[in-house]
Amino acid sequence: MNGDQTNTKRRKVLTAVTSAVGAVGAAGVAVPFVGSWRPSERAKVAGAPVSVDLGALEPGKMLTVEWRGKPIYIIRRTQAALDALKTVEPLLRDPESTESKQPSYVNARHRAQNKHFIILVGLCTHL
Repeated sequence: MNGDQTNTKRRKVLTAVTSAVGAVGAAGVAVPFVGSWRPSERAKVAGAPVSVDLGALEPGKMLTVEWRGKPIYIIRRTQAALDALKTVEPLLRDPESTESKQPSYVNARHRAQNKHFIILVGLCTHL
């Protein structure tokens, strides 16, 4: 055996072992680091967005989800409910929402972005 061959073989083994240990160490550091980017359970409760599939909600039905510890009621309006909105307009103080601060994408008549759905936040005085 030549001394150069032994050193070359040893160098290759040490390089492979060091690379493997380094890769495991890098993965061990990267997994918690990437996991820290996700919002915590506390942050989710504090107001993280809630995704809801509204495709299966039939007209006239209501779905309740929780957001920030409060119930959110999602109702799919029927055509009769949409027609009934016109009958209560004379009773409203500001039917066109000219005084309120509604976002530009909200339709004043339906008070919603999509007239078929109404989303309400359930608040109680004792909360």
